[in-house]
Amino acid sequence: MPDIGSPSVAPAAEQDQPAATFWWAVFASVMEGFALYGASLHPTAAVPVQAMLDAARESRPPSADRTPPAPAKSASDGAGNSGNIVLFDRVSPRDARPARSWLHSLGAALGTVMALPAHWRREWEIRKAVAGLMEFDDRTLRDIGINGRSEVERMVRYCRDC
Repeated sequence: MPDIGSPSVAPAAEQDQPAATFWWAVFASVMEGFALYGASLHPTAAVPVQAMLDAARESRPPSADRTPPAPAKSASDGAGNSGNIVLFDRVSPRDARPARSWLHSLGAALGTVMALPAHWRREWEIRKAVAGLMEFDDRTLRDIGINGRSEVERMVRYCRDC
């Protein structure tokens, strides 16, 4: 005589398998999307950067005033290439700024002086618009989207698409 519980268990397990396969496929698609997004943000993760830098370093002679630093030895391999750290021996320090000449300083000062009339004209237009809006009553201001007289100057000055 067949066991009553065993035939009902087998179809239930077969019904759960397509659902599990579906959710596994959804999970795999999402993870693949994250991997592609990460690869697009960090393209050097898939490129052997250290090998490329070594090849570029070998193709040109080092500068006469500086010698490139020797790579640090790592515990991961005997050659000192862990793959995680890239040494840029030909890049100037980040805080180094080029020396500015007096001509560059004069040009910057002239740019500031030339921008002053435009700034003054804009301030004059803002004052004129604020004075015009202050003549309206509170109900009219609320109708055009200004909730109080204290917001008039802010709306004129900063709200371009309101």
